[in-house]
This record gives sequence, C-alpha cells and structure tokens, in this order.
Amino acid sequence: MSFRVQPAVLRSTAHRLEGLGRQADEAGEYAEAVVVEGEGAGMFLNIVGTSRRTSEAVTASLRHLARLAEESGRQLVRTAEHYEHTDRARAAHLDALASKLQRLAGGKQMPS
Repeated sequence: MSFRVQPAVLRSTAHRLEGLGRQADEAGEYAEAVVVEGEGAGMFLNIVGTSRRTSEAVTASLRHLARLAEESGRQLVRTAEHYEHTDRARAAHLDALASKLQRLAGGKQMPS
C-alpha cells in the first residue's frame, strides 16, 4: 500500500470549504437580522432578550465556523502546493540521477 496525494483533490476540497465559509457568513448575517424586537413587559420582554442572546450566540458560532472553513481551505491549498513542489523536486532529482547513470554507462540507454 502506498500513500499518494492528489493536489487537485486538495484544491477542490479547499474550494468547497471556502464556499462553506461564505455560506456560514451569510447565515450569520441572517441570524443577526432575525431578532424579535419590540417593547413590552413580562414574558414578551423575556422573549426579546432571549431572542437577542440566541441571535448573538448563533451569529458568533457561524462566524467562527466561517473562519475555520476559510482557514482550512487556505491550508489545503498550501498543502497542495507543498506536494506539487516536492513532486517536482523529486522528479528533477530522479532525472539528474538517470542522466548521471546514463553517462556512467557510456551513453547507452538504461533499461526501463
């Protein structure tokens, strides 16, 4: 069993996470806007206060989720870039090694 990273899949997942981050931001804006407002006394005033606190908590949670999703997306892109760089460096090293072996073999084609 071998481990293989596909940078394109990482980038695709990052793109989806960034989209989720935007959706969480939009949901936070909605939660912030949907607050029971009004004046009154007794139970209604309690409902208004509870609605406001709930809205603030939901908004804060959604904004936090948005930041997590967006940062996760950025880190996945960085990971993809790292693996692409590593793959290019490894390929260059193997090409140089093959070229050196070919010169040592007197220019004869190396078996595959």
